[in-house]
Amino acid sequence: AIIYITSAAAIALIFFVIGIKSNLTEFKVLTPIPALNTAPIENTLYTERGVKGFLVLPDSTKGWLNSDSRLTYPEVFSGDTRNVQLVGEAYFEVRRDTLHPMIVNTNKNFSIEVLGTSFNVKCYDNDLTAETTLYSGSILMHYKNVTTAQNETLLLKPNESFTYTTGKIPVSVNYPKPEIKKEWKDGKLYFNNTPMTEVIKTLERWHGTQFIVHNSNIYHYRLTAEFSSESIVQIMEIMKILMPIEYACDNNVVTLK
Repeated sequence: AIIYITSAAAIALIFFVIGIKSNLTEFKVLTPIPALNTAPIENTLYTERGVKGFLVLPDSTKGWLNSDSRLTYPEVFSGDTRNVQLVGEAYFEVRRDTLHPMIVNTNKNFSIEVLGTSFNVKCYDNDLTAETTLYSGSILMHYKNVTTAQNETLLLKPNESFTYTTGKIPVSVNYPKPEIKKEWKDGKLYFNNTPMTEVIKTLERWHGTQFIVHNSNIYHYRLTAEFSSESIVQIMEIMKILMPIEYACDNNVVTLK
């Protein structure tokens, strides 16, 4: 069985849900944690589950770090490139410097070469699929072809999205809908026919909760919905009305039955 929740239905049902609204657009200004005994000195910015952060890199590049993410970068950019390392999800507005491109290295088999542009990268450790979406400018994707073991490149244009799935070929390029661009940065949770496994991961990161699933049938459901400022209780109440599920919340633990 596949269960769909439409955006309109979700919005209508919000009025029947009692709960405290949460501010999902609030970003914490991040303070770097310097790594000792490294040359050059490296800083790390980290966001816990339920926390989102704003940062400014040494070259004045701006970044927004989603929940449960980590960005490592040198205290001072030197050499021909500006190298950073990302695990998790971030939206960047990169300061243009044609002589010193920024290289965003990921924990997957790809990196992103940037001159000056705005884009989003999602590459969590425990996700099989990683994605980069370009909004302005251009970026060059460097990735490893798992069939030939050769390094390849792909130029992305605005409104194109690059998807890399671990162990799968080929990589894919698609065109996300304009209305869902940068949804998490703008304080929105957007699900589009999303498997419940992915929905649960996202809600755990976004709200800093842990899910325990006792009913395996839940994993067969898919969700299409958009949320903005709903608390985890409000979201679960909406899903309870539209899905054959029961839930219980105990502090930061949500049990699905």
